[in-house]
Amino acid sequence: MKPRKLILFLLFAFMLVGCNKIKETDEVATTSGMEQIPHVSVTDYKNKIINFKPDKIVVFSSALVSILDYLEVNISGTGNLSKTSEVSLEYNMLIPEVGSPVDPDFDKIANIEPDIVISGSMFANHEEKLTSMNIPMWMIQTQSYNDVLNYTREFGRVFNKEDKAEEFIKNSEEKLMQIREQIAGKKAPTVLILMALDDGIVLAGDTTFVGSVCNLLGCRNLLNDISANYEIPSMAAFYEEDLVKGLNPDIILEIHDGSTLDATKKVYADLDMKNNDVWKDMNAVKNQRIYELGKRSFAANPGVYMMNSIERLAKKIFELD
Repeated sequence: MKPRKLILFLLFAFMLVGCNKIKETDEVATTSGMEQIPHVSVTDYKNKIINFKPDKIVVFSSALVSILDYLEVNISGTGNLSKTSEVSLEYNMLIPEVGSPVDPDFDKIANIEPDIVISGSMFANHEEKLTSMNIPMWMIQTQSYNDVLNYTREFGRVFNKEDKAEEFIKNSEEKLMQIREQIAGKKAPTVLILMALDDGIVLAGDTTFVGSVCNLLGCRNLLNDISANYEIPSMAAFYEEDLVKGLNPDIILEIHDGSTLDATKKVYADLDMKNNDVWKDMNAVKNQRIYELGKRSFAANPGVYMMNSIERLAKKIFELD
């Protein structure tokens, strides 16, 4: 082979090898980039900063599960939510269950090896246990309308689902505007919100889901008057007759939050409002404006189904068609 041809051959061969090496390097970099999920930082409701990789997540809240489902975020494990939430049974059956917020199964959680456990405040008692397992926990306020919009936007940022998150927020704000237009000019009633447990009744305040919705709709929750007089927390107070004496709500909302509907119905029946001297002269009782609200939609924030609950409550309170 002549020297000139030999030089051209070697140069061409070198270029082929070089191109192959560049291609292999690019493929490795691309593959490596797909495998490496960057860590993110969030701040929980106690202003604690948590750093984690948003990959394998376990969620203990029906509201949070429903929003993550809407955002199409994969969930590796969840609490047994199907019986107590609006989240579809079919959806929950696809995800391993790891106990309840009250009684989590830490062995099952450990088997999943999650990067983060996301929960509402009910899970706070288990933070120390998760810390001992080297599993970070992100606790989120889940009660009010604004809470849902806030954590939806944060989920969008963390899980790279900003467009879906802003879509949900926009739809929610537009729906609330439509509801407010329907009730514009109507007198907002005063309300007293009762939440029945298996063995008693709690008066619910503005920081509960129903209380926050009543506030959005312009209603005045009479627990605020009680709170001012008795120095009790604004979220809720255990029922005592002395607390409601002298109150005259236009509407009474009865929420069922016990283990069974029969149990909570008995709790309300025992009040015997029509014959009880404390209750019988209230406008809500005399005008038969006592409304029962179901556990799934009103005992806690229903997440992605929140606007359905708000619209239903507005129709009851303002007697819309």
